[in-house]
Amino acid sequence: MKKADLIVIAVVLAVGTALSISAATTFTDTDNHWAWKDGYIPYLVEKNVLNGYPKSDGTYYFKPDGEVTRAEFIKMLDETFGLTKTKAVNFTDVRSTDWFCVYFQKAAAQGYLLDYGPSCDPEGKLTREEAISLLVRYLALDPDKKASASRFTDFNTVDSKYQDYVLEAIEAGLIDGIEQSDGTYMFKPKKTLTR
Repeated sequence: MKKADLIVIAVVLAVGTALSISAATTFTDTDNHWAWKDGYIPYLVEKNVLNGYPKSDGTYYFKPDGEVTRAEFIKMLDETFGLTKTKAVNFTDVRSTDWFCVYFQKAAAQGYLLDYGPSCDPEGKLTREEAISLLVRYLALDPDKKASASRFTDFNTVDSKYQDYVLEAIEAGLIDGIEQSDGTYMFKPKKTLTR
């Protein structure tokens, strides 16, 4: 993905167990990161979509390249879009005492959860194909508007249950892939999403 494509995903990135902090907070690991330099991290911290991790010396890590879990991403979507309504979920691995339970309940009420079956592995790492699928479902894009599968040279590696969502996202201009040296594009669907 290009930086512009990552912005769409970055808008929904925050971590549920991190402390809420202000945009004025200094992070010890962001000075040379493009998302900091381009102003995306400060903006999202200010909006309470992204948070940091406290260190014992009173400073904070941001972990801009840290991997995102399914629970974290669902929280990010809920917080970004200000969801408040909840609906019961019956996943065997989402208990009422888990910090992320309310976010899965909000996602269920909004109707954007994917068909995970009886369990959803909330602490599992989130892939690019799943992240795009959750976002497309949240945005309720027109399922009849899809790009050509030939857009990505690795489209055949996208899980069949996510293929339509990826094509809808391409058509809507949410993503355009990772450009290769030969001018072609790859989606790299199994790559883990980072903050």
